[in-house]
Amino acid sequence: MQNEKVRVVSVLMTPANSGNEVMISVAETLRKRRGMTNEIILAVALPQFLLVFVTLFHVWSGIKRGLQPLADLTRSIDDRSARDLTPIPDTDVPLEVRSLTHTLNALMERLGASMTTQRRFIENAAHQLRTPLAGLKLQAELAARSEKMDTLKPALIHIKSAAERLPTHSKIPPPDRYHQITPPRFSGDLAVAHAR
Repeated sequence: MQNEKVRVVSVLMTPANSGNEVMISVAETLRKRRGMTNEIILAVALPQFLLVFVTLFHVWSGIKRGLQPLADLTRSIDDRSARDLTPIPDTDVPLEVRSLTHTLNALMERLGASMTTQRRFIENAAHQLRTPLAGLKLQAELAARSEKMDTLKPALIHIKSAAERLPTHSKIPPPDRYHQITPPRFSGDLAVAHAR
């Protein structure tokens, strides 16, 4: 114990067979105390650390395994083309997410119906425009070939009547014919009376 730091505990006692007080002192080097502290820490902390590590690993792998169907669903939706509106298969999807896939499938069904309606409208409009335009083109070619004024006049009349039959925006009233509607304002008394 020479030149080493020690920790001393002293107790003042009076022995039963003697009337004199005796001081008992116990000393111990700090090295021994540090060694004992390290042994206690290793005995307690190391198993706790290993337990926390193993628990975190199992929680992480469980969450990853549980979320794998969602990752697969995300990947399958991400890999789709913009024109693919077929229903999303929900056989491998967790029950908690099936309502989402059903909602997405219903949305894609509505989008498909809307796109079909738009396609039919465009085809119809193209057909409606194609017929009068073809007639106009034919009459314009005849008029361009004609050198006599008497054959040019019927062709121009036919072009004029065909142009009048083309769909135009004339069926939409001009903006000055629209009426602005302002909602009525209720006073506070009237709103309270109506609520009763």
